[in-house]
Amino acid sequence: MAVRLNPVAAGDYEAWFVREVERLGAVHFVLETEAMDRAQERAAEELRKMLPDGVDTPRAHVLWVDAETTDPDSTITVAGHEHAGWVFWRRTPDGSQAQLVDVLLADPGHGAQVRELIADAARAEGAAQLWMTVRPGDASSEALADRPGLTVRATNMTLLLDGPPVEDDGSVELRPMTPEQHEAFMSDEEASYAESRQAAGETPERAREVARTQIAQLVPDGLSSPGQRFWTAYAEGTPIGSLWIDDSQPRAFVYNVVVDPLQRRRGYGRAIMTAGARWCQEHGSVALGLNVFGYNEGARVLYDQLGYTVDHETRSLDL
Repeated sequence: MAVRLNPVAAGDYEAWFVREVERLGAVHFVLETEAMDRAQERAAEELRKMLPDGVDTPRAHVLWVDAETTDPDSTITVAGHEHAGWVFWRRTPDGSQAQLVDVLLADPGHGAQVRELIADAARAEGAAQLWMTVRPGDASSEALADRPGLTVRATNMTLLLDGPPVEDDGSVELRPMTPEQHEAFMSDEEASYAESRQAAGETPERAREVARTQIAQLVPDGLSSPGQRFWTAYAEGTPIGSLWIDDSQPRAFVYNVVVDPLQRRRGYGRAIMTAGARWCQEHGSVALGLNVFGYNEGARVLYDQLGYTVDHETRSLDL
């Protein structure tokens, strides 16, 4: 059955926007906020940032998935019209990557055709890669990723904190960073983060831009930045690493954990993460999330051992 991608008309955009906010709130942002109403607010905020001019936003494509069918279970009704689903993808500012922000398919069997149509369109616009988010249990995103040759670029994981107390052996003490320690920590943070993103597959230009923008948004006022916690980790009075956690949402998030080079392979990474999780639990966080890049296999093994589970993966397809 032939599948087509057709632009969402300006007159139907608001109806699509409402449905997409509901979907992203339920499958993504509720992990951060716990409350569905706040999750939908976050989804709306992010969509407006990505689509400031609606369907006329440069480099953005909001598309209906259409296919001939007589099966009512294979269609989705939006604004009084039936469709087989929808797709939202966009190109990065430098044009090198196409990002599949979201896809919803009434029939996941259309996944392969939809993926190839997006890949063809992205290739025609000069993109070298197609990046997509794959959520376990989400049949639509899993259908698009169901093919050989995709590379796992990053994995977003969560540790639930609403159960028994996190077991912390106390071998590491977390002390708030001093202004001098924070200045030293942040002096390398942007470059280090950009290097990690580049190692995960982004272009140097894209990696630097994302690192610069995200850190500026998260840490506008140094140690006084709202919701940002910066610690130096000590073992027997000796500084052995650093930890940065954002606890501005019910699901706290680890932005960086560092073990000093001379202190590695002594179990300190595990101890720092455990101490951080215990602190978050004691201060009301319902969960602790993190992102691990695909190339960092050692860290992924550690997080699996600590009980983190996968929320979603970012995968890429070379075009």
